[in-house]
Amino acid sequence: MADERRRRAAADATWTNGAFADQSETRVLTAGLETPSERRAGAVLRYEARGISPLADPHRTRSDLGSVRLRGEDRARGLNGLLNVEVTSEGESRRVRDVRYVGPGQGGYDALGNFVGTGDYALAIVVNPNLDRIARAATSLQLGWQFGHADAWRGSRVGFDFETETRRRGELMPQDPFVSPTVVLTDPALARGSLLQRVETEIAPGSPAAALRLRAERRVSSDRTYTNFAQTLDDRTVAARWQARPSTAVTSAIEARWRDQRAQQDLNGANGLGRRLTERGLNGQLTFAQSRGVRASAVADAAWSRPDDTTPYTRSIKLGPDVGFAIGTRGQLDLSLRRGFVSGPPLLGLLPTADPTGIARWEGNSRLDVRVHETTSVGVSLGVVDRPERAAQVNGRAEVRAFF
Repeated sequence: MADERRRRAAADATWTNGAFADQSETRVLTAGLETPSERRAGAVLRYEARGISPLADPHRTRSDLGSVRLRGEDRARGLNGLLNVEVTSEGESRRVRDVRYVGPGQGGYDALGNFVGTGDYALAIVVNPNLDRIARAATSLQLGWQFGHADAWRGSRVGFDFETETRRRGELMPQDPFVSPTVVLTDPALARGSLLQRVETEIAPGSPAAALRLRAERRVSSDRTYTNFAQTLDDRTVAARWQARPSTAVTSAIEARWRDQRAQQDLNGANGLGRRLTERGLNGQLTFAQSRGVRASAVADAAWSRPDDTTPYTRSIKLGPDVGFAIGTRGQLDLSLRRGFVSGPPLLGLLPTADPTGIARWEGNSRLDVRVHETTSVGVSLGVVDRPERAAQVNGRAEVRAFF
């Protein structure tokens, strides 16, 4: 076990009329504690306090930084856990969304300040020079259990992930490091907040007939950075995947999913936006890989979505192949093509945007990766998207990756 405590001071000065004039004095206190890393359980704690005392400037500031890291592992039982918590404080300027009506089609925004390409409003951001004290807390928690010793069951696991970040105006609240979804969505003192909760399990991943993966996830976020505007998002997903390998060359997979998305926007002086999208879908994939150099897949995806319980479902279907080739011993070429079909009412987006909503009529992607050296590779990708009543969109990218 090791502990560390340090205190240091520094002064800022300005050269004026041939002499230094002290402006401020900074005092920093640092403390730490760390347990041996080779043990099954351990902890790392860090704390730093920084205070700036004014000498020529009347403004006094203070910032804090603290972190806690706890880990634990029991290999005999397949249990493991990791917890990271970080707490800081800082200053942030308040901002105001100034949305003004400029005439039909004369602006690029809607009444809430969302960019929609062609709208009736213009948006300006007004920044207040005064700073608010922001207390930030970020937490990451991972819990896992691995089980199974037979060939089919080896690698089975259950995992839980919890991630959150809050930025509160004023002082930190005790519940902020482990904030709940209700607080993120409803607490007006949170300038920003985000939360992820995920439970995932894999059962019998080595089974040739029934490898299962189950996942339930919830993502919640809020943004109240602007004094007159607030936006919250709530995204819930449940998915179940079944995979089978009838032979060494053939693999099949089917995944069913359910998704519920909710968005809320409020702007002072304008009607708010509340929208909900529900989706249920099914994805199937059949892959054939006779050798390491060639791989071919047939992919089908169907989804039914609607904005509320009274609107008919919009059905979307995507079909197409995926093909992969080895180019010599150093290259790989991947190609994919999708044909999309849509029926039912027009598909709505969760939030107003200028981007097109719904699936493309045709979508193709290609990527070539070549390793030119043991530590260097070159990649080139090209994507084409064709939508009804729009010009085809082509995107290309080239990159060089080097590892040292």
